[in-house]
Parts: sequence; C-alpha cells; structure tokens
Amino acid sequence: MAFLTIQELKTVARQEHVQVIASMDDMIIQECINSGITEVMSRLTPSTKRVAYDGRTRYDVQAIFTAEGNQRNALILAYTKVVALWHLIIRGNAGVHYEVIEARYDRAIEYLKDLASGDATDLTLPALPEESEETNKPLPFRMGSRKKFNHE
Repeated sequence: MAFLTIQELKTVARQEHVQVIASMDDMIIQECINSGITEVMSRLTPSTKRVAYDGRTRYDVQAIFTAEGNQRNALILAYTKVVALWHLIIRGNAGVHYEVIEARYDRAIEYLKDLASGDATDLTLPALPEESEETNKPLPFRMGSRKKFNHE
C-alpha cells in the first residue's frame, strides 16, 4: 500500500470532480499524487548545507512516507492530499473552487516550511538521530595570503 491512494483524495475533493479533471484516467491522478508526495518530501528533507545542522529537529522523511494505514501522520497525510490535489487541479477546473484549493495549498506549504525550519514541531514524526559533536564541529580556521601575482 502506498502512503496516499487515489480513493483517499475523496476527503479533499469530490471523487467525481477528481475523475472529470483527470479525464477518468487513474494514471493522471496517480502522477499527481506522486508529485505531491515528492514535493512534501522535499520540503521536509533537511538541507545538506552546514547551517542546517544548527540543532533543529531533522525528520526521518523515508520513515514518514513509508508508513501505512493508521501509522501515517494524519496532518502530513492531509497536507499531502492538498498538495496532490493542487497538482491535479492545475490540469483543469471542473467544479472545484480554484481559490479555495490555492489557499489550502499555500497554508500547507507554509506549515511544511515552518516544520522544516524548526518554527513548528511535530513530536509524532520520527526524527533522525542528532549528529555527534565530532561531525558537527566547525571547519578549521586558516589564515594566509595569495601567491604573488606577476604579469609575466
């Protein structure tokens, strides 16, 4: 079972509207779901920049998105549905209120940014183990000058 199925989108939009937008093609809906999952995963994945290791909670994104059934985080699942619906709705607006979906999408992305930056926390999400002090040391300080420049 996947993290999010086509049938579960009925909690964010009417099933008949989803089918009309996708032209009754489940492959299109599945692609939008996959795009939504990928976007939410990318928002929660910690940066590889050294500044990202400043003590913020870093979430185990693979564990979050491999969970199934009741083991899934309800809020992350709900926001993933909204993001997947956003990817679907830009295909065509067949009875779905674009402004409402856009506002919900913006709120979902804002929450995910806050979660990734540490402004919001969710203790129900699995966290990665903290880095040891040895791997979190600052880079060594070097001082010197450039080699002498000659035009020759």
